Amino acid sequence: MIATMKGGFDQKGLNTWLGDLLVGKGGLEDLKSEFKVKKVDKWDGKDAPVFEEESYDYDDDDVKTDL
Repeated sequence: MIATMKGGFDQKGLNTWLGDLLVGKGGLEDLKSEFKVKKVDKWDGKDAPVFEEESYDYDDDDVKTDL
């Protein structure tokens, strides 16, 4: 069985969704097929490398910002 949250992803939405699940109104569905768990290498304890983002100079835009 799987329960899909279809509401807003915030504190109130999560509370409502979990409350509905607890009282049987959560919209449980059967899995359409079995999911597979893949084997992966054990985590080496290191963080992934940080990706450098390109800086963007908004002053170079030709967009008029005055109202």
